[in-house]
Amino acid sequence: MSITCTKTAIDGVVIVSPSVFRDGRGEFFESYNIRDFHEAGINAEFVQDNQSSSVYGVLRGLHCQLGEHSQAKLVRVLEGRVLDVAVDIRPDSPTFGKHVAVELSAQNKLQLFIPRHFLHGFAVLSPSVTFAYKCDNLYCRESEYSVRFDDPDINIDWQLPSTDVILSDKDMNAHSLQDLKQVLGMAHWCTSVRRRAWPTDTPQAGAGHGPLMHLRHVPGMACWHTSGMPGMACWHTSGMCRAWPADTPQACRAWPLTHLRHAWHGHLTHMEPSMNMSCEMPWGMETCMEV
Repeated sequence: MSITCTKTAIDGVVIVSPSVFRDGRGEFFESYNIRDFHEAGINAEFVQDNQSSSVYGVLRGLHCQLGEHSQAKLVRVLEGRVLDVAVDIRPDSPTFGKHVAVELSAQNKLQLFIPRHFLHGFAVLSPSVTFAYKCDNLYCRESEYSVRFDDPDINIDWQLPSTDVILSDKDMNAHSLQDLKQVLGMAHWCTSVRRRAWPTDTPQAGAGHGPLMHLRHVPGMACWHTSGMPGMACWHTSGMCRAWPADTPQACRAWPLTHLRHAWHGHLTHMEPSMNMSCEMPWGMETCMEV
């Protein structure tokens, strides 16, 4: 093989070192060879290449795409030097919230493979950087999620003075890891329990069991245990949505439910409030979309 792979402290995150051939003319190496990567157990099928340029102090992260749009990445530096960080956000992982930090540079030619369901970010340590990475899933703006680079629960040493850090507005206003835990809970709620959603200002919500942990981007909701899965409808407000039981007046002006995910046994249920029927489809996470 033309690569050497080194496991890290987090399962699935791998440091990749290429074989470099040098002579009087310069040097050559294969940055990616699908056969060698597959033999090394890295089986992601990459579909998109991205490249960015940044100056010293720029910190991009921590970013991910959620659900079915999650991306595995193979990252490297073409010019300059960065500290590259991957944070485990797999809900059932024993290393959830833990991170791996690796210095990548044009000189060391190391690459970092990051599986799906990880946050990713990097800090620029050199005067400038050209950063490139492969993704195994296409970009999806609706599934983007960001966590603050300085979240105390992750506690990353970015090897930069705080006064030198340059952030985008999005990264400056990113979420916390605790926020992300709630979002991930919305997609990975217990498969042995089925729940019904009620707006928090209804009497039924008083019998709830905490925030609704299986609905994504539906704020202000409570959940209520029931023996079945009653029909549900959704109500669009300013690009978001709110869930209503199908037997309420509000449901009459709702769209058919196409994005409210009740996941169990690896599937989700799509409820049609007008028919009070359901059909199974492959599980995934989507944000609200008009139909």
